Amino acid sequence: MKVDLYTKLTLTVIAGALVGLLVQNTSSNAIAQGGVQKVAICDLEYPDSCAVVLRRDSSGHETLAVTSFAGN
Repeated sequence: MKVDLYTKLTLTVIAGALVGLLVQNTSSNAIAQGGVQKVAICDLEYPDSCAVVLRRDSSGHETLAVTSFAGN
């Protein structure tokens, strides 16, 4: 089966892109973002009304519990 020039060029470009992605992904280390990411859980209808999170000790364990919604 004879492959035309367009198909050869297209497959060559795809192969080159894949090799480029491989080189890019293996040449650098992934670095995670440091610190704590703060999240706000808010009501869709009332965006100023967000959850209040409290820390409490129960049986010697520290847990986080969403207790209520506090509006401004």
